[in-house]
Amino acid sequence: VQLRANSTCFFFPRKMHKEPKALNQDKVPSFALERYFAKYEFTAPHLLCCSDVEALKMSEVLPFIEKDEELFGLWNNLSFGYTEAQGLPLLREEIASLYSSEITSDNIIVLVPEEGILLAMLSILEEGDHCIVTYPGYQSLYQIAESLLTNVTVSKWEISCPDNSEEWKIDLNELRNELVAHPNTKLIVVNFPHNPTGLCLSRSEMEELLSIASEFGCYVFSDEMYIHLTHAPEYVIPSACELYKHAICLNGMSKSFSLPGLRVGWLVSQDKTFLKIVQKWKDYTTICNSAPSEILSLAALRNKDAILQRNREIINTNLEAAEAFFTKNAELFSWQRPKAGSTAFIRFRHATKTVSDLASELVQEKGVLVLPDEVYGEFSSTGFWRLGYGRRNMIEILDILQQFVDTLRV
Repeated sequence: VQLRANSTCFFFPRKMHKEPKALNQDKVPSFALERYFAKYEFTAPHLLCCSDVEALKMSEVLPFIEKDEELFGLWNNLSFGYTEAQGLPLLREEIASLYSSEITSDNIIVLVPEEGILLAMLSILEEGDHCIVTYPGYQSLYQIAESLLTNVTVSKWEISCPDNSEEWKIDLNELRNELVAHPNTKLIVVNFPHNPTGLCLSRSEMEELLSIASEFGCYVFSDEMYIHLTHAPEYVIPSACELYKHAICLNGMSKSFSLPGLRVGWLVSQDKTFLKIVQKWKDYTTICNSAPSEILSLAALRNKDAILQRNREIINTNLEAAEAFFTKNAELFSWQRPKAGSTAFIRFRHATKTVSDLASELVQEKGVLVLPDEVYGEFSSTGFWRLGYGRRNMIEILDILQQFVDTLRV
């Protein structure tokens, strides 16, 4: 072996050269939604489909630190070293305050939100298990179990909107039927408030769901990233982990608290055995969390009321504008006003154009990005696109959308 001049790479004689075995590009399924965003998110000037609420700036978060003596000391003396694997104790205590007294800091593991989905699936599911997942939804919630775990099967429990209805619904009887049909079901995965439809369960519906899970001996993974963004008091319900010992709940800073760039989330459960297994897996992934992100998250959570009030004002203003827009253009669009979160699923009706045509032409002609339902895969309710109503410039983008819509009437 010779070292090539002015190079740190080794040069191998031709007779020793052999190409490695080709990589299997299909081993990991393409994440359709994320690939769609990767294509357009940072080039399209007008984003009308984002799932978060207007991100906070550093200039908005630092004042929270400056007025808090403890946080000010932590921030000024921050070391860029490794952090505690389970999460900063002060942060876990603050997270625990979001829940009832059954939940303490010991019931919480801080991690990256997407990582939380992966580690929960790895911790619960084994070969031969079955999983039931609300659908459509974020692809990780079903794809990890379906494609990345060995001999784990998945049923998709559809949230539907029949052609003669504008109301999103989910049938708990269908869940029971699936459990009867698949007695090997170990995990039920739900997402309420739901992205993209904005559907919420009432407290009685959530209690019935958890009762069914208990009856059949199932774990419940509850994606609750929007639980603090309900739009009316009747939609405010407890976290599943407060109501059921074997519920695992995912939340984080990305949606309700407008800090997606921190990449901080958490898993919460009363099931200590589950948490121990997750912690073992986390030693193989991120190990620990970003030190600055933990302090900034702590600052935000200590000022959660102000942040949530800000976000509700943005959302309420945008919902009124969306209501007016879709009423004006009712022959082309129909929607059910969402009950929570910052997304809605809008039905598009046109004699010759599909929702994919709408999305493609909008981004090419007007620079407006919407998310067509094709990125969620196949399901019974079709012809929808996701509206994100959490950004401050949404009303301006609706004006641009109106210009395009007017051309569809010609």
